[in-house]
Amino acid sequence: MKKLFSFILTISLSVCFILPLSTSTAADLTFPDVNSDHWAYSDIMTLANSGVVNGYEDGEFRPEGNLTRAEMAKIVVLAFDLNSYKAFSDETWFSEWLQSYDDSLWWKEYSVRVRDYFANNGHQKNPITDGYTAIRRDVAHVLVNALNPNYQRDWTISGYNLPNNIFDDDSYNHRMINTNDDNPLFSVFTDMKDWVYGIQGYDPSLGGFYGSGYFDTPEHVYIAAKIGLVDGYPEGDFRPYGDITRAEFCTMVNRALSLRGNLPAEVLL
Repeated sequence: MKKLFSFILTISLSVCFILPLSTSTAADLTFPDVNSDHWAYSDIMTLANSGVVNGYEDGEFRPEGNLTRAEMAKIVVLAFDLNSYKAFSDETWFSEWLQSYDDSLWWKEYSVRVRDYFANNGHQKNPITDGYTAIRRDVAHVLVNALNPNYQRDWTISGYNLPNNIFDDDSYNHRMINTNDDNPLFSVFTDMKDWVYGIQGYDPSLGGFYGSGYFDTPEHVYIAAKIGLVDGYPEGDFRPYGDITRAEFCTMVNRALSLRGNLPAEVLL
């Protein structure tokens, strides 16, 4: 099976991760679809044995199932104890969007609590609900922000020490990424340059770039690579819009928690 991330799989950590529709208890928790020879067995069972990871009603964990944005939100909120959020999460448009969903939905509170760590996470086109799958870009972004001890909860990369030549324009809403070949972003994965060209609207007929990469944040992927959170595929690419499985996310959350408080000094301001 192709996997996006390569991780240290023997991390002994406790993380609060409860999949929806669970009924099992930690004391007798086993998963018929997670055998000891599964590549993510150690990470999955570390979380399960902590008493906070359960399966579905049929007892399965579904490790190869695609992670949803709602599951991602709940895992990150509980793992990193994101129990507060900034006032702009109460903006009228966001409140109205949430009110369109029933309060009894399991993911609703987590959608609110994670929003400040996740660019575009409350956007109408791709909201945090259980009906949308998480993508690799989403996961790198929210975990990098959750790991940042100086994060201002403004959706940007504030608090991390980025090379000066990543951006041409580092303004809040209209960041233009430097597209020269010497941009450090392009050194971490082989598809980073194509990603940047795509999100910034490269059009030769218009003489270059006409847009902004505000909601797509390759700089977070750059930091994730630098701190050892992600390694990418064997081919050297990252595939930012690809899905991520539950098993992959278990390994990534464990790895992120092992980095909490231990980030390399050179990546922080």
